[in-house]
Amino acid sequence: MKKILAILLTIVIGNVFAQVSFSGVGPGAVATNQRFYLKYTANEKGSNLKMQPPSEFKILTGPNVSYSSSTTYINGKVTSNTTYTYTYIVIATKEGKYTVPPASLTVSGKVYKSNKIVIDVVKGSANTNNNNTNTNTNNNSNVAAGNSLFAKIIVDKKSAYVGEQITATVKIYTKYDIRGFQDATYPSWNGFYKQDIPMPDQISLNKENVNGQIYYTAVLQKVILQAQKSGDLIISPATFEVVALVKSNRRRGFFDSGYDQKVIKVKSNSVKISVKALPPAPDGFNGAVGDFKLSANIDKDKVSVNDAISLKVKVSGSGNLKLIDNPELNFPPDFELFDEAKINDKISNSSNGSSGYREFEYVFAPRHSGTYLIPSFDFVYFNPKLKKYKTLQSSKFTIEVDKGNGDTTEIQHVSAGMSKEDIKYLGKDIRHIKVGNLNLKKKGMYIFGSPFFIFVYLILIIIFIIMFVIIRKRIKDNANIKLMRNKKASKLAKKHLKSANNSLKTNNKNQFYEDITKAIFGYIGDKLNIPTFDLSKENIRETLASHSVENTLIDELISIIDTCEFERYAPSSKEGRLEEIYKSAETLINKLEKQIKKVNV
Repeated sequence: MKKILAILLTIVIGNVFAQVSFSGVGPGAVATNQRFYLKYTANEKGSNLKMQPPSEFKILTGPNVSYSSSTTYINGKVTSNTTYTYTYIVIATKEGKYTVPPASLTVSGKVYKSNKIVIDVVKGSANTNNNNTNTNTNNNSNVAAGNSLFAKIIVDKKSAYVGEQITATVKIYTKYDIRGFQDATYPSWNGFYKQDIPMPDQISLNKENVNGQIYYTAVLQKVILQAQKSGDLIISPATFEVVALVKSNRRRGFFDSGYDQKVIKVKSNSVKISVKALPPAPDGFNGAVGDFKLSANIDKDKVSVNDAISLKVKVSGSGNLKLIDNPELNFPPDFELFDEAKINDKISNSSNGSSGYREFEYVFAPRHSGTYLIPSFDFVYFNPKLKKYKTLQSSKFTIEVDKGNGDTTEIQHVSAGMSKEDIKYLGKDIRHIKVGNLNLKKKGMYIFGSPFFIFVYLILIIIFIIMFVIIRKRIKDNANIKLMRNKKASKLAKKHLKSANNSLKTNNKNQFYEDITKAIFGYIGDKLNIPTFDLSKENIRETLASHSVENTLIDELISIIDTCEFERYAPSSKEGRLEEIYKSAETLINKLEKQIKKVNV
């Protein structure tokens, strides 16, 4: 009984404090004198609904009110959803593009307004059925396939800089009743770094005006592209086999619907993108293209020796975030850096592009006490809208390091060199100064100035010089980013392969292919000092050939890349195939490590 009362009380309180929402929806395109719906929904019961359509619209009936409600109780949490729907049946009497102004609804004495609705009205056909409130996709199915069913690749820009974001959409237009797709082949996107924009599992059809005719349209694929090289890049066509109902010229019986199910081959257009090279880059540019912000912070600025400190660098905004490498920070030599920077991504892909942030976390520990400065660093990126490079500067950090209890490396300062025992005997142990001939003579042997002392001194000087040369060389090598990339290429590739193996065990195919691709591209880029935005199959083939790598090995590498790209967007592999791809990639990287000669860095 108490539980029921609690549920009822929760529902009542939720209804009292629920935020009122009120919105409208209508078709994107209709034909003249064809009936269509205008629907307005609210999550609270209202009154005095006012909707004023354009004068070219004629309201046949409405508003017709319907009501639905649902309540769920899961793990002690009650959720209640209520929907009131107000429906108008309308016809448009004249062609044109019209805007239905926002409607208003009064709820609990307060007036709420909906969104406006834009509707494209085209000329209707003579056989338009006014008794059908929804356009029948079969009415015009006797039109030739070329006019009644086609596909297009639509891009938001046909000219862009290297690394600039381009949104591409694969869209199908139809007047037929579509029953399914088979043997779909999407563009290969050669020369581009591609990121998928999430699509709903269920393909939905929307009405659209195309040159004065109404088509049902569906988006099949939407991606974000970033060109990896300059020049004219061609997006290859997409091809589909569409299963559709096509009107038949003959009837074979009383129960025959008059439509045949046919498989129609559809091929989209190809698109040429003119890619402009980036202007000469300033020092510090590492391939970032977009519009970004930079922030950096540390978790503490007062620590003891050997205490761990976390420094986080966040690059946020929109652009090629996933291709941004970790910035090189200049830590004091007394700081020990643990492993590589940990990367944390929160990036979302939408029709507006890729946006979010990439965060790099550095963990380090001071080994000596004192006051240390971590200097600021510059982050350079190219802004395609402004057509120029911009430089962001991070904060600098001052860190106070105190002595730790376990710090045995600290120099202990002793004043006057006296102990407590010396102070106790100070009053008794005063000797008088002797005068005259003291008859002093040497007693024993002194080390200072002896041959042994000189020999040890020279040895220490030689060791110091050797250590100085080694340390200077190590500092120089660490400052050489290309050399460090070359040294760490195999280690990073193994890290991505390990991640791919985990994805293989969990049967996460998309992540598996992405990890294999990262392992191969990352290894080649680091080993051969190829910037990320210059990585392409053509460039990789030329560079490997210039380093005397066998052609069979190069062909195997390109084959694995092609397989991963194909399987990510037209998945068909079984688990055994995934295991084979993993082993091939691992073997390939090991062979490349043996064949690639040392790169000049």
